[in-house]
Amino acid sequence: SLVGSEMCIRDSTRYDELTEAQSTQRGVKIADAHEFLVRQLSRGAVSYRFISQEARKAEISDSTLNRAASELGVIRSRDKVIHAGTMRSLPT
Repeated sequence: SLVGSEMCIRDSTRYDELTEAQSTQRGVKIADAHEFLVRQLSRGAVSYRFISQEARKAEISDSTLNRAASELGVIRSRDKVIHAGTMRSLPT
């Protein structure tokens, strides 16, 4: 049978392994979102609505998409002339 401190060490090791796996999964998700945004915005500004819809199809959540956009320095702008809503573009 396990002694109390030995159980804590095993539980701690399992927790560390789980935390590392979750961190790795988050890293993969954000990397996928980075690639997605660069691909979508490589030709110029795109409406946020379109990007958001395409991201959902690619199984990228809004929060991951927004985090990736922030990390990449994606620029938000509004084009009042063509009434396109909020646009997103890569920094120049």
